[in-house]
Amino acid sequence: MAKHYSKFTNDYTKIYYKGELLSAGLENYSRDPLERINVIPINFEGKTVLDLGCNCGGTLFAVADKIKQGWGCDINPGAIQFANNLAQENKIDNVSFGVTDLNN
Repeated sequence: MAKHYSKFTNDYTKIYYKGELLSAGLENYSRDPLERINVIPINFEGKTVLDLGCNCGGTLFAVADKIKQGWGCDINPGAIQFANNLAQENKIDNVSFGVTDLNN
Protein backbone atom coordinates (compact mmCIF):
# COMPACT_ATOMS: atom_id res chain seq x y z
CA MET A 1 0.00 0.00 0.00
CA ALA A 2 1.36 3.41 -0.97
CA LYS A 3 2.03 5.95 1.75
CA HIS A 4 -0.01 9.12 1.66
CA TYR A 5 0.76 12.32 3.45
CA SER A 6 -0.47 15.84 3.17
CA LYS A 7 1.78 18.37 1.51
CA PHE A 8 1.01 20.90 4.27
CA THR A 9 4.15 22.45 5.66
CA ASN A 10 4.76 25.96 6.92
CA ASP A 11 1.72 27.31 5.01
CA TYR A 12 -0.56 25.29 7.29
CA THR A 13 0.01 27.11 10.55
CA LYS A 14 1.37 30.23 12.09
CA ILE A 15 4.46 29.51 14.18
CA TYR A 16 5.21 31.51 17.32
CA TYR A 17 8.04 31.32 19.83
CA LYS A 18 7.83 33.38 23.02
CA GLY A 19 4.88 35.18 21.43
CA GLU A 20 6.93 36.29 18.42
CA LEU A 21 5.69 35.24 14.98
CA LEU A 22 8.42 33.19 13.29
CA SER A 23 6.39 31.97 10.30
CA ALA A 24 3.10 33.52 9.16
CA GLY A 25 1.63 30.72 7.08
CA LEU A 26 -0.92 31.61 4.44
CA GLU A 27 -3.01 34.70 5.10
CA ASN A 28 -6.66 33.89 5.93
CA TYR A 29 -5.93 30.17 5.86
CA SER A 30 -3.35 29.07 8.37
CA ARG A 31 -4.20 27.81 11.84
CA ASP A 32 -3.22 29.82 14.87
CA PRO A 33 -1.91 27.55 17.65
CA LEU A 34 -2.08 30.34 20.23
CA GLU A 35 -5.86 30.51 19.79
CA ARG A 36 -6.11 26.79 20.53
CA ILE A 37 -3.66 26.79 23.44
CA ASN A 38 -5.41 29.71 25.11
CA VAL A 39 -8.71 27.80 25.34
CA ILE A 40 -7.45 24.48 26.70
CA PRO A 41 -7.06 24.09 30.46
CA ILE A 42 -3.51 22.72 30.45
CA ASN A 43 -0.59 24.16 32.37
CA PHE A 44 2.45 23.45 30.19
CA GLU A 45 5.03 24.73 32.71
CA GLY A 46 7.85 22.20 33.05
CA LYS A 47 6.00 19.45 31.18
CA THR A 48 7.29 17.01 28.59
CA VAL A 49 5.01 17.07 25.55
CA LEU A 50 4.49 14.61 22.69
CA ASP A 51 2.69 16.01 19.63
CA LEU A 52 1.45 13.25 17.33
CA GLY A 53 0.80 14.58 13.83
CA CYS A 54 2.63 17.81 14.61
CA ASN A 55 2.94 18.96 10.98
CA CYS A 56 5.63 21.67 11.19
CA GLY A 57 5.53 22.04 14.96
CA GLY A 58 3.25 25.05 15.45
CA THR A 59 1.86 23.85 18.77
CA LEU A 60 5.23 22.81 20.23
CA PHE A 61 6.91 26.05 19.20
CA ALA A 62 4.06 28.03 20.79
CA VAL A 63 4.67 26.36 24.18
CA ALA A 64 8.44 25.78 23.89
CA ASP A 65 9.26 28.60 26.30
CA LYS A 66 7.13 26.89 28.97
CA ILE A 67 7.78 23.18 28.53
CA LYS A 68 10.75 21.17 29.69
CA GLN A 69 10.96 19.13 26.48
CA GLY A 70 8.83 18.56 23.40
CA TRP A 71 8.91 15.97 20.68
CA GLY A 72 6.77 16.13 17.57
CA CYS A 73 6.26 13.50 14.91
CA ASP A 74 4.57 13.55 11.54
CA ILE A 75 4.53 11.41 8.41
CA ASN A 76 5.44 14.42 6.23
CA PRO A 77 9.24 14.66 5.86
CA GLY A 78 9.02 18.19 4.43
CA ALA A 79 7.11 19.46 7.45
CA ILE A 80 9.56 17.77 9.84
CA GLN A 81 12.57 19.18 8.02
CA PHE A 82 11.02 22.66 8.20
CA ALA A 83 10.36 22.27 11.95
CA ASN A 84 13.88 21.04 12.72
CA ASN A 85 15.42 23.83 10.61
CA LEU A 86 13.29 26.44 12.37
CA ALA A 87 14.30 25.11 15.78
CA GLN A 88 17.97 25.15 14.81
CA GLU A 89 17.85 28.63 13.24
CA ASN A 90 16.18 30.06 16.35
CA LYS A 91 18.33 28.10 18.83
CA ILE A 92 15.30 26.37 20.35
CA ASP A 93 16.89 23.29 21.83
CA ASN A 94 14.09 21.79 23.90
CA VAL A 95 11.96 20.67 20.94
CA SER A 96 12.79 18.07 18.31
CA PHE A 97 10.92 16.51 15.45
CA GLY A 98 11.02 13.19 13.62
CA VAL A 99 9.32 11.49 10.70
CA THR A 100 7.02 8.77 11.99
CA ASP A 101 4.33 6.71 10.30
CA LEU A 102 1.87 5.95 13.09
CA ASN A 103 0.27 3.25 10.94
CA ASN A 104 3.41 1.15 11.29
